[in-house]
Amino acid sequence: MPKAKTPSKGFVGNPYTESRPGETRTIYPKPLTAYTKTYDAQAKNITGASKQQLITEVKRGNAVIFSGAWRMQGFRPYHVLALVGYQRGQFLVADPYMKKSWPNKTYWTKSSNFMKVYQSRHSRAITVR
Repeated sequence: MPKAKTPSKGFVGNPYTESRPGETRTIYPKPLTAYTKTYDAQAKNITGASKQQLITEVKRGNAVIFSGAWRMQGFRPYHVLALVGYQRGQFLVADPYMKKSWPNKTYWTKSSNFMKVYQSRHSRAITVR
């Protein structure tokens, strides 16, 4: 993964250590999409995708990597997650950060809550097709 001092160029920080208070560790869609294309040429930056566009992607079996928050709680710091399913007004979120012993590495969240957090993070997303 590309590393940089700014998330618009690559990943900021070390994803394998605990962050310090006030420290932001993330990567924005443009460099993440470029990196993802080394594994899947169909990866696409879908920043700004609507709720219906996100639903369409996951119903087609495509993962959506997006900027959210830990456990999709809006007051939490930025967190990169994967959207992997949708049913009856809820999105299924997978968290790659979860430790092996932690329960609920995937969990359902109401679509209204999802959209609130997603939009507060500037609707940043990519899809892996």
